[in-house]
Amino acid sequence: LLVVIYVFIWSFAIAVYQWQAPERWSHAEIVYSHLSREVDGIRRGLSYVLHSAGGRKFVIQNRDDFSKLNEKLRPGKRYSLIYSKAIAGFNVLEAVSDGAEVLLPLEKSIARWEAQRRQAVICLYVTCGIEIVALILIDRLWCKKEHAQIRAQKEMIRKRQERVQEKLAAQRQDKGAKKP
Repeated sequence: LLVVIYVFIWSFAIAVYQWQAPERWSHAEIVYSHLSREVDGIRRGLSYVLHSAGGRKFVIQNRDDFSKLNEKLRPGKRYSLIYSKAIAGFNVLEAVSDGAEVLLPLEKSIARWEAQRRQAVICLYVTCGIEIVALILIDRLWCKKEHAQIRAQKEMIRKRQERVQEKLAAQRQDKGAKKP
């Protein structure tokens, strides 16, 4: 049962990565307002967030990108963004450019997405392998007493079946001997 539960959980994680595939990412033109650190969605701790003048928020995935964008972005200036939608409901910033310069390259985000998806698939295989090995060890090491009881019960059943077969054979011989 645990293997089925883990397969379901990891399959869901892989489906989430497929749901957030680069082909499904969106494009937006925004006027930049400011950057902040705040609690956003269901994430624990503070997230790095880019705010547009229109009130839209985009979560920046790592501190290096936040620092780089903090230096290069100018309030009131128009920028072109590519973002993905997270299951938790927030937008994740994947790429930024101002038309003349790429501030956050799309290739970096695609490579990160592919690495995370590959890691989820590997985790699925590793988890299933560990669970199968654990179940085999549990069956062979912790269930020795139960296996011995099962063998004993099967032996008792076999002996009873032999006795029943002998009685039936004896009854057939008795009926055959009585008929002249």
